[in-house]
Amino acid sequence: MELYTFIMDFRGGTYISQVSAADLYSAEQIWAATLEIDEIQYLGLKIQKQIIELLNEEDEVPDAINETRNVWTHRLISKAGIHRLHIIKTAIT
Repeated sequence: MELYTFIMDFRGGTYISQVSAADLYSAEQIWAATLEIDEIQYLGLKIQKQIIELLNEEDEVPDAINETRNVWTHRLISKAGIHRLHIIKTAIT
């Protein structure tokens, strides 16, 4: 298992969480499904479902950030109101 850190900018707030997963795709799915919607202002079940749907689209893949290792960002996720979503493979657990 690997540890992934998600940094999400959403409606003026920055939210950081971590998940353990076998790979990046699995980490994204776990992260989206376990978002603390009660603790993030304006992020309800409807937006959480949009995020999950967007992450499952074929063309919605994280872009590797140039000159870094194990760091990605999502661009199209902004359809759900997220301004930025960065993912960092933090450690192997």
